[in-house]
Amino acid sequence: MRTLFWLNIVALALLWWLAGWDIYNQTYGWWIGSDRGFGFVHSPLILLLLAPPLLAIGVLVANICAVFSRNTKLRTKVLCGLSSSVLILGLVVFRWLPIDSLNSLTVTVLGPGQRASVLLYNSAAAGRVKTVRTLLAAGVLLRPNETLTYIGATFGQLEIIKMGMARGDDINAVGARSYTPLRTAIANWQIAAIEFLLANGALATDADKDSISALREKKLRQQ
Repeated sequence: MRTLFWLNIVALALLWWLAGWDIYNQTYGWWIGSDRGFGFVHSPLILLLLAPPLLAIGVLVANICAVFSRNTKLRTKVLCGLSSSVLILGLVVFRWLPIDSLNSLTVTVLGPGQRASVLLYNSAAAGRVKTVRTLLAAGVLLRPNETLTYIGATFGQLEIIKMGMARGDDINAVGARSYTPLRTAIANWQIAAIEFLLANGALATDADKDSISALREKKLRQQ
């Protein structure tokens, strides 16, 4: 049981270190622009990041066996039960971290910051609706020639497109690269965005129509 005790300590420490790093990256690290994760993301060493959650799962199974064993002391059962609860919480945080909510909370607490326009663009591109709303409520503006509708069309984020239209974006306005939202959606193969824009009044040129037909045919062939 002493071995199980130390395995619990190691698993808890490693798992919550990893979860803590992830939380930092999605709060203050994201806010200051240092949320780049681990430097060896594209290295085989990235497999080391799988060790804490795998160890936690193994220890969790051992804890459950110990809790239901007749030969285990009550004190050990209590310890294993408490440790298991914290391990499960750590695994939940590690797997289902509410990034949008954390980003939004960070802006609420720290303010928009010096990178406000960049944060707004990146959040819109990622479809983080809560964060976008929080930044807009704080008075953050996009850079010239950028609109939420254009960004949403570029990255296929329908909720962002809807938000932009609700704020009065011109659905046919020319933005970066002299593209309209429909044109950038076509260029980036965003079929859902294309259909949504067309259904809401986007004007398509003959060249746009040809491109859309080709994309639709390609989608049908892939189904």
